[in-house]
Amino acid sequence: MRLMGIDYGTRRVGIALSDESGEFSLPHRVLPQSLKLVEIISLLAKEKEVTTIIVGESKNYAGEDNP
Repeated sequence: MRLMGIDYGTRRVGIALSDESGEFSLPHRVLPQSLKLVEIISLLAKEKEVTTIIVGESKNYAGEDNP
């Protein structure tokens, strides 16, 4: 069970992937906001055999809202 975490922002979108057991995750990449964002995420999810996608709020290092 591989999980994908998405930190959605208006300029950039962070992607994290878990290990195959779903026990821990690491940052994978940062994508620029674009019209092809959903397509890129979909292809990555298929390629990495992701079973669950979790969308989070974007926060800065101080834990405040981050556009």
